[in-house]
Amino acid sequence: MPFRLRNRIIALSLCLAVVSSASAATQGIKVERCKTRIGIARVVLNIDHLTLTEEGLKGDYAIKIPLAPFMDDSGTIRIPVTDRLQDAVAPGKTLYGTASSQEDGRTHEVACTFTDGKKVRIVVTTPERVLSFEAPYRLSS
Repeated sequence: MPFRLRNRIIALSLCLAVVSSASAATQGIKVERCKTRIGIARVVLNIDHLTLTEEGLKGDYAIKIPLAPFMDDSGTIRIPVTDRLQDAVAPGKTLYGTASSQEDGRTHEVACTFTDGKKVRIVVTTPERVLSFEAPYRLSS
């Protein structure tokens, strides 16, 4: 069960990275810390600033599972962005990317869907389960 939480967090990180690479004028995106639950376990996702690069959004993530610290994970999120960042994160838009774990080397699919209220829903798909997070975000320069 802890691996499943880690995978969800990875997906969230990937979605945040996609948001920051959409615009040349905007240098990135900052996603607030968010959490979800798997059974009784709380899973916390922290994503460093997602920086816009030539390849898209890129950033680091950390997943913390207080009930199972041995399952904590960290890694890198990459989200290809071809539009301006402001256009890519318009309400209703979804960006797809990957999250790669530094702990076990696995890669997971991430989907980030943006809402009207400046929130992003991050869905991470792993072989074991699907993790869903929702967090406020802001574009940064």
